[in-house]
Amino acid sequence: MYMTPSSRSVVVLEKLTKSFNGKIAVYQNSYEIEEGTIFGLLGPNGAGKTTTIRLLTGVLKPSEGDAEIYGYRLSRNVNVIRSIVGVLPENRALYDRLTAQENLEFYGKLYGLKDSELYERIRNLLAFLDLHDVKDTFVGKFSMGMRQKVALARALIHQPKLLLLDEPTSNLDPVMSSKLKDYIKELSGKLGTTILISSHHLAEIENICSKIAIINNGHVISVGGINELKRKIWGYREFEIKLLEFKPDFKKIIESISGVADIMYSDNKIFYKCVDAEKVNPPLIKALVQADAKILSLKETERTLEDLYMKLIRGE
Repeated sequence: MYMTPSSRSVVVLEKLTKSFNGKIAVYQNSYEIEEGTIFGLLGPNGAGKTTTIRLLTGVLKPSEGDAEIYGYRLSRNVNVIRSIVGVLPENRALYDRLTAQENLEFYGKLYGLKDSELYERIRNLLAFLDLHDVKDTFVGKFSMGMRQKVALARALIHQPKLLLLDEPTSNLDPVMSSKLKDYIKELSGKLGTTILISSHHLAEIENICSKIAIINNGHVISVGGINELKRKIWGYREFEIKLLEFKPDFKKIIESISGVADIMYSDNKIFYKCVDAEKVNPPLIKALVQADAKILSLKETERTLEDLYMKLIRGE
């Protein structure tokens, strides 16, 4: 059965803080993640992304603040939280002297899975990740990409409610990376799994995440939907009108329309900005058509997640 994300917040950070020898790694991070959503955590190296994931899994203890995961407090119920969270850590943490199959058996039994259920899940994960033919090979002989796949299977073995992925597509080839992104969407959509992804691949995050948090030097800079943050940061939208032919008379018409700003002309193209496109564009197009303009196209110049990221991180 297909499940749509609910509006219930199942991960809540409350001024979560971590310092190492007096140096702040994560400072008073507060935001919420709704059930069944794919949430992106973005920031440069050293921003605090991996530290945040390690805090949420109970590997690190907060210096200050707390978090709640599916109703369990990190400060009081860390063992319960570990049982419902799956994590793909930065270092992948596998046993080199065990085979891929043995690694998954070991972790599955730690989660208390019964043999019949465990081996069915292992078979499915090995098939999905193209690992079946090497399941009896020692992990120590695997390439970085192969180790990545085993670590991902381990994170999914107990079908966690919350999945934390630290750079999940690093070391994966393009085909496997695309396949993994589709699978992440399926986990969220069909099973209602809540997913937090830390990644440097901005286009990848933009493609699959419904909401993001951008952090820098341990501080949360901004949280929200990508389009929501774009509107919040720039406050206007940019458009381009392409004409078959530009006539000097059109200039006066365009500049007479209320709400049109920062107009530029280039050959047969018109570029402009506006805050309320729904109120500006219809009268603008109507006026041009009445002036016998032959309009070939009207399109919005989309800001990318990279534009947003650079704006917030560098203050450009």
